[in-house]
Amino acid sequence: MVHKIKSNNCNCTALARFVEAVFCLEEQMDTKEVKANLNTVVQYNGVDYMFQGCIIRKNTATNEYYYQAELADLQARSILITKLSDAKKIAKE
Repeated sequence: MVHKIKSNNCNCTALARFVEAVFCLEEQMDTKEVKANLNTVVQYNGVDYMFQGCIIRKNTATNEYYYQAELADLQARSILITKLSDAKKIAKE
């Protein structure tokens, strides 16, 4: 997520990337970080969920693998399945 910062004469995308890298508390999760983030709180669409598992599936039409995250809603006691890359880990300060 990159926010464009506009001034009168400048479109400062690089500055926005730097600010986000330094101050952002959310990061996209990838397959290398699954074990470390199991049973931790992550965010999806700005809502906190417990990351309970990772599912690997294969698209039979394209023969490509894809990963899904199993997220437990902390308030509604329900389970949500979404793309792993949509689950944002919350960086430790």
